Amino acid sequence: MKQNKIMMFIRKIFLLVCIPVFLCCTESRENRNETEPGTEAAQRIIKPRRQPADHQVIVMLGAGYAARPAILDELLAEYGLAGTGGMLIPLFYPESFMREGNVRLWVLSDTVDASQASILLTAGAPENTLRELKKIRSLHPDIHIISLFSEDDTFQVEAVSDLMIDFPVPADLLADESETPSLSDTDLGVLLLAAALTAEENDPSLTPQLRLAAAMTQAKQLSKKKNACAGWTFPSAVDSATGLRSRDRLILQLPAKSSAETAANGAAL
Repeated sequence: MKQNKIMMFIRKIFLLVCIPVFLCCTESRENRNETEPGTEAAQRIIKPRRQPADHQVIVMLGAGYAARPAILDELLAEYGLAGTGGMLIPLFYPESFMREGNVRLWVLSDTVDASQASILLTAGAPENTLRELKKIRSLHPDIHIISLFSEDDTFQVEAVSDLMIDFPVPADLLADESETPSLSDTDLGVLLLAAALTAEENDPSLTPQLRLAAAMTQAKQLSKKKNACAGWTFPSAVDSATGLRSRDRLILQLPAKSSAETAANGAAL
């Protein structure tokens, strides 16, 4: 009887000591399996020019741009991809915005809320993105928003953006939208990098136009594509009703040659 009690006591001691040790070892192995594979490899693949900072850059590509991932090459080379040691968070419309089979533009504002983004770039943002931009501006007044070729109301997008770049309004207001200038991946990539660099310039004495001009030069140097965006100019938009020039909305003026030639020259760089 006494021996049975002793054996039961020994078994209890064994269960109390050995099982926690086993579970601890198992959990440690599982954690290693979850975090180790691919992490170092991903960091080796993406080597941005700059060191990661405590802020992030979000770029939203609309339907006309999302199928052209090469236009992000210069941004990735500069900032690196978030989650792999970098700072860039790309969102592709509509794929990144699908929730339960539906497109939800609130994904944009949710992404800003969940990140430490200091810069938001949009290129070809679809209609109704404006509502999310207003929400973002209200909740994050210090974020730098740069809008390229938005499909929303021009004046309202300008109001919530630090800088807006648009194509010229066609002389014929009934012109087919397919006549929008065709820009090469190379040129667009340099422009997106320049837009991000413009957002980083905090000198309030410089107009957005001057900041963009300096950023374009810097972007060409960083990308080693000095012939990109050749002949491009960015005059201030003029209000047709008042004749006043905008401070924050610029018009992309291409050189006087065909869009096909522009794209071919960019692709040849």
